[in-house]
Amino acid sequence: MFLASANAYLTPCIQEYVKGFVGGFKDKKKLHVLFMQSDGGLTPMDNFNGSRAVLSGPAGGVVGYAITTQEQFSRRPVIGFDMGGTSTDVSRYDGKYEHVFESTTAGVCIQAPQLDINTVAAGGGSMLFFRSGMFVVGPESAGANPGPACYGRGIIHYVIIPNHIVSLCKSREVRQNLS
Repeated sequence: MFLASANAYLTPCIQEYVKGFVGGFKDKKKLHVLFMQSDGGLTPMDNFNGSRAVLSGPAGGVVGYAITTQEQFSRRPVIGFDMGGTSTDVSRYDGKYEHVFESTTAGVCIQAPQLDINTVAAGGGSMLFFRSGMFVVGPESAGANPGPACYGRGIIHYVIIPNHIVSLCKSREVRQNLS
């Protein structure tokens, strides 16, 4: 049931994205586009769906580091660390891809093959909040439009960047009022 729900919710968004992506090419009849899936495999754009796309970005990272690093390090196991904008994911490669066939992402159970990728922390753009007497990180992200809040959008956010907490403010006056 959750798999069908994930597909029903995500696939229309993905199809709209793919339609826009393909629209940028002149000769669509000769176009051969493959998308990375959560299991590390590639699929034609017409078969790309929501439940197979949930971890497609991090899966691409696993495939990339598996190909580029494992042979350089005497075939020893390699640990992947991927700090993105909203999450930090870890994985392992030891000459073969490790798969799971059921996982929970954002509270939704997905029963589909995926590389064994684990989210261990918030990502680089995750916002920091003070709730119920303690600091909470994410899942909200400061995002980019085209850059952080200090680009004059009149918003104050505290965000996480590697090894730092940074206040992004509209103006010097706002920053002074925080002190």
